[in-house]
Amino acid sequence: MRILLLAAGLALSTLPAHANHYEDAVQQYLASLGVDVFSVQVPGAPSDLEDCDQRAIVTPKANRLDRGVVESLCDSGRTYPFNATGVATVFATTRSLSRWSPVDRSSSAEAQANLRIVRSDMLFPDGLPRGHESTRPLRSGSYVRHSDLRPTPAIRKRQAVTLRTQMPGLVFDTSGEAIRDLQLGEVGKFINTRSGATVNARAISQGIALIER
Repeated sequence: MRILLLAAGLALSTLPAHANHYEDAVQQYLASLGVDVFSVQVPGAPSDLEDCDQRAIVTPKANRLDRGVVESLCDSGRTYPFNATGVATVFATTRSLSRWSPVDRSSSAEAQANLRIVRSDMLFPDGLPRGHESTRPLRSGSYVRHSDLRPTPAIRKRQAVTLRTQMPGLVFDTSGEAIRDLQLGEVGKFINTRSGATVNARAISQGIALIER
């Protein structure tokens, strides 16, 4: 028995409590799938269930798109397991990337993957986020996951930076070295390369940190 879940009328239930923070991406993606991509096999379902295809609730199983349960809202709330068939749009690298390489349109592209291997952390409903880099080496053709990305730091560990002291009517710059990676606006420790002292400073731009007073 095949139920076609039309994107225009699809309602999605809340994922189980153990679902991670990608549940919104799963729900958005399922809601965007058309009948050519997402069809559900429901063994043993009553024949009149076809009339309820736009009033079904789909719950993915353990962040998988190809398995879960479908609940008919016009069949006394009964649920049926489903196995989805089709493909999903993901992103794959177009060349091999070393760790901390930019991951963007120059190094990756949309690709089609069988739903059996797609997990929620491979979904990017709004496209790859800008200003991110790889957290590990990626071979050419690798599917990109959320865990493979992190925002590109404004300042990197052991990077030579400008340490800026700012007071009313006075700005004084000296050289320093970052002790760890820092995102824009984040406070961390730096070594003043002239005095050897350790200071706390906030990353305010690429390679510049403002000393906290």
